[in-house]
Amino acid sequence: MTPRNTVLGAALVLMSAAGCGEGWQHGADTMGSNGSAGPMLLRNVYVAAPGGDGYEHGDNASVRLTLVNHAANDDALVAVRSSHATDVVMRWDRECDGRLEEVGQIPVLRNGTVPGADYRLELVDLNQKVRAGTSIPVTFTFRDAGETRLGVMVEATHDGDVPAVMDCR
Repeated sequence: MTPRNTVLGAALVLMSAAGCGEGWQHGADTMGSNGSAGPMLLRNVYVAAPGGDGYEHGDNASVRLTLVNHAANDDALVAVRSSHATDVVMRWDRECDGRLEEVGQIPVLRNGTVPGADYRLELVDLNQKVRAGTSIPVTFTFRDAGETRLGVMVEATHDGDVPAVMDCR
């Protein structure tokens, strides 16, 4: 083996170990989908696992997500829609009292996230069967950052993952 072949072989091994090969995805270590609308990041967006193999026509489903605002000004999630549901309701524990109230928007602080303890979305009256392990289209609209559409993953099973407890600070 020549020194040149040795160097090329070592470089290929290092590139593979560093994740530079095909199939590597930034953010692949989260359970859900990731996206952005300008400086607004949507992270780990997923539909909670259904009972059995999926949600039935007419069921409601909970969507968990993390919103992060990298802008210098506050923003808000003002609308959410999906072709798979009659409506999407935004819920937020605004008072940090353990109750998720229906709200018209979810605020996202500048260079931060949502104040309070907990927030999520509810897909109301699914208009078709939604199987576990698939994804559904959801469009998110922010007051300033604009709109983005994600294929939101439907959690495959109740695998023991428990969302982090939100802190009321």
